[in-house]
Amino acid sequence: MKSLSHRAWLFVTLLLLHYTPSQASRVQGVSLEEMTQRADRIFSGRCVSVRMATDPDLGQMVTYVTFAPSRVEKGNIRGSVTIKVLGEQDADAPRGRVTQGLPRFRKGEEVVLFLYGDSRQGLTSPVGFGQGKFTVLKDKAGHPLAFNEVGNENLFHGLSGNAQKKLNPAIEKLQGKGLSPNSLLDLVHSLVN
Repeated sequence: MKSLSHRAWLFVTLLLLHYTPSQASRVQGVSLEEMTQRADRIFSGRCVSVRMATDPDLGQMVTYVTFAPSRVEKGNIRGSVTIKVLGEQDADAPRGRVTQGLPRFRKGEEVVLFLYGDSRQGLTSPVGFGQGKFTVLKDKAGHPLAFNEVGNENLFHGLSGNAQKKLNPAIEKLQGKGLSPNSLLDLVHSLVN
């Protein structure tokens, strides 16, 4: 039984390593409601370190990314958060063994993350690949805005009736405006509670 699960893990790992950008464009869109339900942890914060190393158990390159959370909306988070993702996902490193589809991380960047729970090997990733990592950028007036890798495209598509009721007043206020990190997390808060 153990060798079967090891072979299954190896197969999934190989699939992820051979994931191409054209396949990434075919990743199914995930709504804010789905991201919130699937995520084990949701928080905003600053990336304080990005370190790549070979995982001794996997025999593969992984990236350890540490965050200083500023606001937590889901999960039991105390202090800093360190995640382990497959591949060389340091945005400042030359492209090496990047796991296509997974976002890259940069020390100093502000983010809002929707993370799956850790696997038995301690690996995780943002929900919906790059859809669950929102990078915080400043607009011309200096206001922070949060964007995922698909430009927030699917956030409000396919919401359940219950989620529409909870989010409609806020969504109407956001029409034509950017989505600040706090507005995004306020919407998550509405869905979680």
